[in-house]
Amino acid sequence: MSRRLLTLVLLAAAATPARAQRYGEPSTWLSAGIGLWQSQGVYDPATNAAWNFGSATQYRGAIEFPVGNGVALGVTGTYASVPLTYQGSLFTTDATMAMSQVLGTVHVGGGMGFHQVIDLSAGAVSFAGLKASDGTSLQPDKSIIDFTFALGYGLGYGLSRSTELTLVQEYSTFVHARGSGNAGGNNTPRQWVTRFGVRYGVGGQ
Repeated sequence: MSRRLLTLVLLAAAATPARAQRYGEPSTWLSAGIGLWQSQGVYDPATNAAWNFGSATQYRGAIEFPVGNGVALGVTGTYASVPLTYQGSLFTTDATMAMSQVLGTVHVGGGMGFHQVIDLSAGAVSFAGLKASDGTSLQPDKSIIDFTFALGYGLGYGLSRSTELTLVQEYSTFVHARGSGNAGGNNTPRQWVTRFGVRYGVGGQ
């Protein structure tokens, strides 16, 4: 009888820290990040022009909800003012456009100290406000929305149970409308983002 009681006590003692840790985890993660965005060019049939993108600073924010085993599901938004060379059939000019994204995200990774980070994302990317360098608006005068998906991999460092730093290299593409004939071009350009971020946990389970 005493041996069984001792076994139960030891099991309860071993389970208590794990249970306390589980209930001490944040119920929501908020994150903010900044990164260097780069992309291949794309031919846009709506403007009958090639968009040859330059590098841009991309801002990122996300809200995520843990579902267990270091996995969190959330929604991510990004924004960048992207410089590009607009190469049309009649003229070529430097230009800028606003690129924003709304993505569903699966985040894997977390904990104290160093750990790996994996981000899987899919959603919509919007291109709007296309303007020449002199401020002249270029066609189209409405937003173009494409499907996009991304995979990010990198390192995280947990400063505490509720604060983490991340450094992630992300690879992505978007699916653009395809032109016809020789003007078809590449409608699934690849992008790269190297980003630094901070995750902050709030609440408790």
